[in-house]
Order: sequence, then structure tokens, then C-alpha cells
Amino acid sequence: MTRWAGRRPTVRRLPSADAAGRRRRGFPVTGATPRPARPRPRHPGRLSLRRTAYAWRWRSFAGKLVRRARRPLNPWIGSRQMKLMGNEHTTIAVVPDVEGIRGSLMEHGAVLLRGGSTDIGEFERFVRTVGGEPLEYTERSTPRTSVTDAVYTSTEYPADASIPMHNEASYSETWPGVLFFICATAAETGGATPIADSSAVYRLLPQRVLDHFAEGVVYTRSYRSDIGLSWQEAFQTEEPADVEAYCKTHNQEFEWTPDGLRTRHHRPAHQDYRGRRVWFNQANLFHASSLSPDIYETLMEIYGEDGLPRNAYFGDGSPIPAEDLSAIKAAYDTASFAFPWEPGDVLIVDNMRCAHGRQPFTGKRRILVSMTAGLK
Repeated sequence: MTRWAGRRPTVRRLPSADAAGRRRRGFPVTGATPRPARPRPRHPGRLSLRRTAYAWRWRSFAGKLVRRARRPLNPWIGSRQMKLMGNEHTTIAVVPDVEGIRGSLMEHGAVLLRGGSTDIGEFERFVRTVGGEPLEYTERSTPRTSVTDAVYTSTEYPADASIPMHNEASYSETWPGVLFFICATAAETGGATPIADSSAVYRLLPQRVLDHFAEGVVYTRSYRSDIGLSWQEAFQTEEPADVEAYCKTHNQEFEWTPDGLRTRHHRPAHQDYRGRRVWFNQANLFHASSLSPDIYETLMEIYGEDGLPRNAYFGDGSPIPAEDLSAIKAAYDTASFAFPWEPGDVLIVDNMRCAHGRQPFTGKRRILVSMTAGLK
């Protein structure tokens, strides 16, 4: 008789985690208590049969769960899903959701989200969630219509006209940090919003132009009710005292005229921003040469140079020559990148890092904008 005679056959119990799995699968786990575990071999290349069997059973039972746990909870999270479009000077990060906005905006200066809703209420909630409290559009330089308290139409210029590249409100002492654009209706043709990296524009400008603008830019404006913006619309008030207080606070010279109001103020042409030197002004947009030749001649004949709705000069007050403005336009043209709008697109732009403009278009086009001081 062998030493096993009279003993009940037993089923060895595997570790508790595997025992639970065996119960769920209907395998027997009852019997004598397992033998004390043998010391595991210390050599990394040697595995006991028990460990090998345990590992095999665990992989067969929970392999899918383990593989899922190693993946991100959201399959769209991560730089692997981000795409870039642009040129050698300007890039726009196309991200699938809000997870990649902050890092992509800091790195590239512009972020595009595609396939969203065109509902304005949802867009405003998105802006408040990502960017915080929207800013009011004060000291206006172009006509806009308020859609809600926080959302405005983009600049309302004729469809056949281009809007020169510019950084929003860079003519002012205060400007928005982040711009949020949404495409509610895409144009039939054209109508893109080109983007240009402001640091690339600075690098592309000839040194002579940078030297000429070393003292900054002087902006002049004449507010009338019959042409351009009235001071009531620009400053969003009916009280002259409010306008005077604003001008004094923001270092603007002002003069009341029989036709309305005339202001003059000085701003830098370029600034340091996050380790980069950026071209940050609206000299090209304010300058009278941005008008069509026939409109410019008519306004000069009626109002004279001092009475133009807006104009720009060098920091010392001297006129800006045409060759310098041509060099600025050439730098913007080289650095800028444009893409066709699609309904539901949301474009987020770091206002100091990137300039924007508008191309002519045909058909209906409705691009709305909201502005915040930054991202939350």
C-alpha cells in the first residue's frame, strides 16, 4: 500500500484572485487547504510551474481587461490624434476635443476643432468653460453686431473686400488674450480667415522696417456719424464724460470737434511674448492706404488728412512710406495660412501669437467671435 492510500483526492486551490475567477466560470475550488507556498526562485530567468500556470490562467481570464486598462480612457486624448496644418511659418493644431487645447495653443498659437455644433448658446457655454468670462468689445474700430452679450459678428465689411492681417485691438492699451471664432455658415467660395504667426512676421520683416518702427506707432481717429464709426458706437456710451475718462485712463489725446471726436495715441509696434519677439500693431490696417484708391481720394478731398476716419504714423509722428507698408504686407502674405471654413468649426487664436484677417467671399457667410483674457 502506498503512502497515498486512504487519502481523499483533493483539488489544489490556486491563489485567491484566480479562485474567484474559477468560481465565476464554474470550476471547483473546494478541498484541502493549499500547501504552503514554496519560496520563489530569486533568479529572474527561472519561474516555477505554479507561477507559470497562474500567469497563463490570469492572462486567459483577464487579458482583455488588462489591455483596456493600459489604453487611455478617452481614445481621442493624446498627441497621436492631433494633426497639424499650415506652412513653414504658421501652424494650426487640429485637435479632436478640449483635452489638447491648452498645450496646443501655447505651442502653435492657433487651435481648430472640427465637427461641432453651430448652436450659438452651446458656443457661448464652451467659451465660458474654456476661456472664462468673455470680454466686452470696447474702443471699437470696425462695425460689428452683438448676437449675445458675449458673442459678436466678425467685422462687417463688403464681401468683395479683404481685411488686412492684424492682431485684435493691438492699437489699444488693453486687448483680448484669446479669440474664439465659430463658423455658423460657410461661404460658397472664399471667406477664409488666414492666420499668421506674429513672431514669424517679425523675423520676415527687413531690418530697415524694424528700425523705422523702433519708436512705435501713432494712431489717429476721427469719429463722425456720417462715415465710419461714431464715438457713441466706438465707446459704447452716450456720455461724453465717459469717453473723456476712458481717453485719460488709456493715455489718449482727445479733441471734441463740430463733427464729433478726434483722438491720437501712441503704442509699441512689437513686443516680447513668451520668449518671442512678435509684430503686434495695426499700422497696416489703420493706414489710409488700406482704403481703396477711389475712397481714399474722396475722403482726402472732403475731410483732409487730419479728418480721415483713421490713420497711422511712425512713433515720432512722421508718415509711413509706401515701401514699408508693402514690406509688412509681403511678410504677412509669406507667413499666413488659410483653410476653408466648415459649419461647426471653432478656431481658437492666441491674439498676441497670431494675427488674422479675412479673404473675399461669395454667398452667405456668418463667422461669429467671442473674446476672453485667456484660458481658464
